[in-house]
Amino acid sequence: MHKLFDDQSRWDDYGLKQLNDIKINPDRYIISNSPIGHWSFYNDLIKHLMPIKNKSVLELGCGLGHFSVYLSKLGGRITGVDFGESVISAAKALAEVNRVDCEFDKCNILNLPYKDRSYEIVLGISILHHLSQADVISALRETSRVLNSNGIAIFIEPVENSKFFEILQNLVPLGKQGNWGYRPSLLCRKEWKKYINNLDDRDMTTQELRTASSNLFSSTEIHAYGFLSRLQRLTGPKYRSKLISIDKFLFKYFPPLRFYSQMVLVKYCK
Repeated sequence: MHKLFDDQSRWDDYGLKQLNDIKINPDRYIISNSPIGHWSFYNDLIKHLMPIKNKSVLELGCGLGHFSVYLSKLGGRITGVDFGESVISAAKALAEVNRVDCEFDKCNILNLPYKDRSYEIVLGISILHHLSQADVISALRETSRVLNSNGIAIFIEPVENSKFFEILQNLVPLGKQGNWGYRPSLLCRKEWKKYINNLDDRDMTTQELRTASSNLFSSTEIHAYGFLSRLQRLTGPKYRSKLISIDKFLFKYFPPLRFYSQMVLVKYCK
């Protein structure tokens, strides 16, 4: 099992912080818009999910529950799962202040406590890349088991298919030192080694996402996002929408560029 499951303190801190803040400022946690609506994959994700009213949906790695609650407000019958006790407690509190009947359970996605064919949709956003290759297969096996005969599974994952692009982007530091999400430059060897040793995720490829589902699903669709939008790290968020639009154009008329995408939406059909 990946070391992510062994280091729960960070996630527990997130959960406790939100749980305490909800008690103090409940009005700040009323969800009226999608918490992930700004992402380039969002419109396609919603197309795959709709119509969601009365559909049974299982969100793997639901975190603090924001997207699960949002989908519940759209009419879905949502169950969110995560492995952190305080994270699940915070998600339940979020559902309560939003007055939605959204279920949250603490469990391991490699051993889901649900019956076969229990759900119409299984959803996971940036969760599989925290697992080892063997555990990805186990997670997809569990996903297939709990899906009904016409069900679909949708995963959004960061990918890196090109070693050249991987090295190129790692030459440039990301964020500010001391802040969450900071990544040093590959050229700073000591900092880089420390950064790599502390990672709780890994690079995935579209090929892994395709082959890991072998014999589990009848079909696999992969949609790519993010090529020039990688430059946002240099240009800032001001040009985000323009870069996304250019990416869509490039992927449509120059399909081989999808190999260099930064993120994919994978749809598995039973």
